[in-house]
Amino acid sequence: LPPSPPHPGAPHPLLQRLAHAMARRKKARVGDNSPKKDENNDAKGALKRNRFSPAAIVKLYDDLTVDKKTVIRRMFLGSFLDIKCEVLHNYLVDYVARSYDNSSRSFIFPGRGVLPLTEQSVHEVLGAPNGLDGVPYHEDHALEDELVPDLFGIGNSRPKVSDVAKAIIACEVADDRFKRLWLIYVVSTCLAPTTDTKISNKCYPMLAYINRMEDLNMQITSRPAHALF
Repeated sequence: LPPSPPHPGAPHPLLQRLAHAMARRKKARVGDNSPKKDENNDAKGALKRNRFSPAAIVKLYDDLTVDKKTVIRRMFLGSFLDIKCEVLHNYLVDYVARSYDNSSRSFIFPGRGVLPLTEQSVHEVLGAPNGLDGVPYHEDHALEDELVPDLFGIGNSRPKVSDVAKAIIACEVADDRFKRLWLIYVVSTCLAPTTDTKISNKCYPMLAYINRMEDLNMQITSRPAHALF
């Protein structure tokens, strides 16, 4: 996780993301209520993209075979197979966000206790790798050109997140290609979602660790003072 903001009053990046998500949902409620086509739901069975929500992952559960789930757990990402709540409710998000204290990097709930927001606490909750190497989250066009043809086809380096979900479902075996798709999907839907409906090409460098995930620290990137999520 990134260090505390330099100014005492500056909000934590995670809280900024939550606030932006809430603002978008509020705008959607008070805006035009006429039906609109969802570009992520343009085919039968396509998954709706819901940023900052684990719903996109939960919807894949029924399509994951035992072999696929076993591989995911060996990648130290098994916690994403045990999500109990797929919706983030605005009131709860607002309450948690307002409970965050920058100086102590923790959530303070008067009369109930304190929850730290540190690398170790995130690791304990998510079970994500907590190794020594920061996650390489940047553009690497050479590696991108090498991996894209096998993953998505030539010239399709930034497919829709929903298309990645379809590719995961279509995988017949839980091989390295499946593992790369799953890592991209988890990062794109939960750990580091962007405002785009397509995946970020910054995801490709981390795929070099696909068979040694334990070496990664999923709480930080390889760039100083930056967090993956």
